[in-house]
Amino acid sequence: MQRRIGLWPLLFILFLLSACESGGPKWEERHFYHWKMNWDWSKAETQGMQALGSKKIYLHLADFDWVPNQDGIYPIAHLQWPKDFSPPDIWKEVVPVFFITNRSFLQQNKLGQLELLAQNTAEYLRAYEAKLPAHLAFKELQIDCDWSLKTKEAYFLFLKLLKKELGQTIRLSVTLRLHQVKYQRKTGIPPADRTVLMFYNMGALRNWETENSILDLKLAQNYLDNFSTYPLAMDLALPIFHWGACFRAGKLQYLLNKKTEADFLATGLAYKKLGPMRYTLLEEGFFGGHYLYEGDQIRFEACTLADLEESLAALRPIWPEMPDSQLLFYELQSVYLEQLSANSLRNLD
Repeated sequence: MQRRIGLWPLLFILFLLSACESGGPKWEERHFYHWKMNWDWSKAETQGMQALGSKKIYLHLADFDWVPNQDGIYPIAHLQWPKDFSPPDIWKEVVPVFFITNRSFLQQNKLGQLELLAQNTAEYLRAYEAKLPAHLAFKELQIDCDWSLKTKEAYFLFLKLLKKELGQTIRLSVTLRLHQVKYQRKTGIPPADRTVLMFYNMGALRNWETENSILDLKLAQNYLDNFSTYPLAMDLALPIFHWGACFRAGKLQYLLNKKTEADFLATGLAYKKLGPMRYTLLEEGFFGGHYLYEGDQIRFEACTLADLEESLAALRPIWPEMPDSQLLFYELQSVYLEQLSANSLRNLD
């Protein structure tokens, strides 16, 4: 990815200088998200955790969505462990993560419905916990939901009910987006024990003109406000994934997950280069599990180590003061560690 020199406004330069002077948080604890639904753990994942100095894994267990024919919110995908599953020895703590679609709370928003959802969620969590050895008993549950003003009331009520179901032994954390920090009075503060700011997927993915939808530091500058007043403990999640966005007739057609510019060039398909990380196909053929046609356009998106360093430099001087803020990386897969090594993430500053 080519660097963007000279385009940053004066405010961001001042942020960098402030960061050098004040020090700011060090994010000493660093961990990974694991987001695959089909269980697959290799030596590379273990080595990644070791290099990061981590023994905690944020483990995506299930996706929940509104199921119309069942008139409720249910798991539509879940982590499938083999019958002989045995957790990796490096795991000393597991933080389960449930993703729930925002649209679910447009449909299920009455007290009785949300009480049932909270009960079912807690039971589902315990069923997974029963598959793990006693030393990995859950201490925290994380809910990932990009709530909106229309769903805030229902979602927050669900969180309150879920906390009651979890009891005192399991703390509740939730994901947070930049606009929910800046406009916290309007969007509200979720009733949780702590949050994690997802500092990625910022730009308009479906717009061909977008430079990099995964991490757009120029866009992020518009939201770096009100961090000092945010009342909940906050962790930070940064992206280490990459993909290609395939457009056909101006519309997003496919996401070519885990694919890089180098992968595309290695196919031998004829192309015309449109600019940095952008191509038009001059012939049809297979790539990234899809059959692409002549005229299809591909925009590759990724994050360099420099992008992540600049992200930390922008956030450090405004980050709320707290001794235990963690740095999380999305997500742990060997293909991503080939691009950004765990050693480099450990030394990221």
